[in-house]
Amino acid sequence: MNKPETLLNCVRIDDGYRRHYFRTAAAILLAGLLTACGGERKNDPLVLTDDTLNTALTRIVDQTVIPNTQAFAEDAEALVVAASSFCNAPNTDGLQQTQSAWEASSTGWYRILPFLFGPPDDNLLTPGYLFIDSLRQRGNDYTSTIRTEINESVSGSEPLNGAYFDGLSFTKVGLLALEVALFEDASESSADSDIVAGFIAHPRRCDYLEGLAQLQAEYANDFYQGWTSDYQNSGEAYRERFLRGATDDGSAPLTLLLTSAQEHLNYLKQRTVADQAGQISGISSALMQASIEATEAIVEGDQGSVVTLASLMLAAQEESALLSVRDNFERAYEAIDDQSNLDFYTAAGLLDGNFKREIPDGLAVELGINFSDGD
Repeated sequence: MNKPETLLNCVRIDDGYRRHYFRTAAAILLAGLLTACGGERKNDPLVLTDDTLNTALTRIVDQTVIPNTQAFAEDAEALVVAASSFCNAPNTDGLQQTQSAWEASSTGWYRILPFLFGPPDDNLLTPGYLFIDSLRQRGNDYTSTIRTEINESVSGSEPLNGAYFDGLSFTKVGLLALEVALFEDASESSADSDIVAGFIAHPRRCDYLEGLAQLQAEYANDFYQGWTSDYQNSGEAYRERFLRGATDDGSAPLTLLLTSAQEHLNYLKQRTVADQAGQISGISSALMQASIEATEAIVEGDQGSVVTLASLMLAAQEESALLSVRDNFERAYEAIDDQSNLDFYTAAGLLDGNFKREIPDGLAVELGINFSDGD
């Protein structure tokens, strides 16, 4: 699994297609391009100011956060459709299509995890993101709880309707519950034929699957609508509130963003997420890849971006700090490629430190927080 090619990043120079980065040369070239191409006007040199920081922040929101949130909402809805189609006539092909839809929604979610503020974090006690990802609270594995819940609901008589799923705790719903429902049968067999047979023999398993998928889609849509149209029934999109500094806890927007990313990286390491997420389905590496890509986009932007946090660090003559950040992102990608979870946690820890120190210091941003362990 390889990191996508990005602007001025790399060339492949060996038979194994292992990337080697000419970072120093790229940094010099990019600095020259920025001077030549300018910031807001064609011939303006890029300078680190409040205005250019706000430009970079706006582009992070518009080119990464909101598109990722929209994609997750669309993937969650696609899972609803796939589950309904499968349950109309359970068969192996339909199961695999539904499993693929779950995998897409899961990787999509891991592109949102670095941004757990605003709509996904709208409740102090039980924020919405917990109903998607119970692991995110404290790294607890609720697989056994979910297996018990599925077996009891399938053998019971209570209607498995919207009210039933609305009443379930976050420990019994979300991506993990869907993974258990789709990738194993009641005896924990992972054979597709056994899983399909279980759905045929116990139609309430389909009711359970469809209810879980629908609940997830509702949360995903709420997150997207919160960002783009109406946050907490205020009549205003969270995008507008965030960019003008009206955050829920009073934090400066860039501080909130960097802190969220830092907490996510710390969570990946401290809660050994690569050893826990996507275990039944076998997609842990894909989840880690998606998460690191989304986090890197905070710094690098996309290929069309000129005003990014990376370019502003260069404008502030923080080349060595930026190279440290880029080295550690590459370290994370290499660990994923090598399927070395220990090396991945090392890289996540180093990136955690970058988001605490090198990035805010290089941008002259005061975080002013006590760093958490990702809880």
